[in-house]
Amino acid sequence: MNFEKIEGDVSPKEHQERYSEDFIERVKAEFPPSSSIYEALDSGNEWVGRFLDEERHFPMTQKDIDKAIQDGNAEEVIKEITKAIERADRINKLYCEWGESLPEITEETNL
Repeated sequence: MNFEKIEGDVSPKEHQERYSEDFIERVKAEFPPSSSIYEALDSGNEWVGRFLDEERHFPMTQKDIDKAIQDGNAEEVIKEITKAIERADRINKLYCEWGESLPEITEETNL
């Protein structure tokens, strides 16, 4: 996906003002390197929020959990559920941080 042509993009220099380096690093730590969110972050695109929103929810259904328990040992299932919950929580916090930055972004880009 080419984010350079999507409305809301900023120049590479301006992206540093849109997303802090700390924020960029924490987001990238949650996604594989080939993920489209990397492009969105690097271009300063607002689609970062969409990617975070899609990933911020607990990814397992009750059916998934039941099947995992039936297929494996309960201790491993608990570890996997814990990891999934922790990741969802981290991404939700990043999403909230992204959302809190929107009024500042809007004010800065409307000057």
